[in-house]
Amino acid sequence: RKKIIIWSVQRNRGLQDTLDMWIKFVYPKNKDAMLYIFGINKKDYSQKISFYKRYNIFFLDRVSKIKLRNVYSKSLGMIYLGYDETFCLNALEGNSCGLPVFTFGKTALDELIHDKKNGLISNDFSQLGFNLNKFLNSDLAIRKRYIKNSYNYSKKYTLDKIANHWIK
Repeated sequence: RKKIIIWSVQRNRGLQDTLDMWIKFVYPKNKDAMLYIFGINKKDYSQKISFYKRYNIFFLDRVSKIKLRNVYSKSLGMIYLGYDETFCLNALEGNSCGLPVFTFGKTALDELIHDKKNGLISNDFSQLGFNLNKFLNSDLAIRKRYIKNSYNYSKKYTLDKIANHWIK
C-alpha cells in the first residue's frame, strides 16, 4: 500500500489544525506520505491548494462510494478527530476497509477505537503527528496487525448483528 492517509469527514472542524500538523510533523519525516481530504467544501481551500500540494495534501471533491472504497483500499489509515460525533460511521467504514483510525478518542470514538488495536488515540496534534510518523515508518508486520484488527473489529457492526440487537 502507498503511504496514503485519509480525511473523509464532511465537517472541517479540526481540519486546519490537522493540515498544520501534517506540514510541521508528518511531511518532514515522510515526504512520500500523502493526505487525501474528502468530503469538505473544496472552495474553502481553493486559494491554498497549490501550497498544500507541496506537502502532498490533496483535496478531492465528493466521490462515489466505489471510488472512495478504491482509495481506502490503497491507504494505510484515516484521521478522524471525532469532535462532535454520535456514532462515527466514517471511522467504522474505514475500519471495515482495514484502515486504523487516528483520533483524539472523543465522543463515540472512545468506544469504537481501541488504542494500539484498531487505531491510535492521541491527546493533541503533536502527539497525533508523532503517532502518524511512528505508524507510517513501522514494520509491515505491525501495519498488517492494525489492518487485521481494524477489519475484524468492524465485523462487530454487521447488518445482521445490528438488526438483531435492535430487534431484541
